[in-house]
Amino acid sequence: MTNQLSIPSASELIEEARESTGLNDFGYPPIEEALTVFVNALNSEARLNATGIAMRTSSIQRILATRLKIADKLKRHPEIRDEVVSDPIVVLGLARSGTTKVQRMAAADKRLQSLPLWRLLDPIDDGTPTSVSDRCAVAGAMVQHMKQSFPDFVAAHPMQETEPDEEVFMMEQTLQNNTLMHSSGIPSYGRWLKKQSFEGWYDYLKTMLQLFQHEDGSAGQRWLLKAPFHLGHLPLLFDKMPNAIIAHCHRDPVEVIPSMCRLFEASRCMASDEVDRNEIGKLVLDVWSGLMNTYLADRPRLEESRCFVDVPYSLIRSDGIGAIKKIYDQAGIDMTPEAERSMRVWEEQNSQHKHGKNDYSLERFGLSANIIRDYFSDYISRYQDQF
Repeated sequence: MTNQLSIPSASELIEEARESTGLNDFGYPPIEEALTVFVNALNSEARLNATGIAMRTSSIQRILATRLKIADKLKRHPEIRDEVVSDPIVVLGLARSGTTKVQRMAAADKRLQSLPLWRLLDPIDDGTPTSVSDRCAVAGAMVQHMKQSFPDFVAAHPMQETEPDEEVFMMEQTLQNNTLMHSSGIPSYGRWLKKQSFEGWYDYLKTMLQLFQHEDGSAGQRWLLKAPFHLGHLPLLFDKMPNAIIAHCHRDPVEVIPSMCRLFEASRCMASDEVDRNEIGKLVLDVWSGLMNTYLADRPRLEESRCFVDVPYSLIRSDGIGAIKKIYDQAGIDMTPEAERSMRVWEEQNSQHKHGKNDYSLERFGLSANIIRDYFSDYISRYQDQF
């Protein structure tokens, strides 16, 4: 498949996955429709180069094989679904608002369990003594390749195989994900995605956390999660994890939006030689203002009985420990001396521009400060004091 001119059809990919694994059932949520829409959009709209075709094909093959193996494991171990996952700390906010620093710095506290990149990329434990080290090595090789071949992307979103990352990387296994839309120019997939319920996405997320608890024997240890995507789906998040604590990182959208656009531009440049920056600017405005406006509508009702913590970007930058203490106070977690020392070590070793500076501008994406303020007027009006 290395010389192919397009990604194989959905039916061909499904047949190949079933043959390679000897398994048949992809489990819940259903995957066939999402796969068909995604592959058709990639082939007809994404303008992928040869590298992009190989990358996307390999990624889809990995996703399908993983789904088959996960469904098989759940059938063989139905007790996995008895695991209780109810009270994670969930870091959210517009991307580029300090969420990554809060997540990774807090994850230095080993009383919390989180999702390292190696596990997000390959969640299947094959039962061998070297399963974890093997998966970590593969993820590490991928990170090194990214640093060498795509430094702009790494500068915008630093990655390390042992560090926690966004659960959306794992949730690509549903093939129903905003990251898929942002990483390629596929408007037909975006239109389809807008019409979908994300209940299956959240059901699958909970299932995977249950699976990891079952494998690790870590029931009762609080999870630390992070994904800006959760902004638009709070009711589903609380339905699956009713005692979740929401840590909302706030930053001025005029600063955030062009930074997001630069990240998605860098992602698209990995797979295509033709990237429409104006289309990226419009897409980011539409998608993320929509998610934020849904959040603004949901939160007043939910915060009557749920826990929300607002964390300003300025505090995250100037006093990371103080930002996390603010979250811990609401979560009822003591900041032990050991945890604080570990967090300070992480902060000292991870300066903001350690992997290069993420340069960006509004004009590059056909944007202006006034346009962004108009799209996010309600958010700015309510939370400007948190910027």
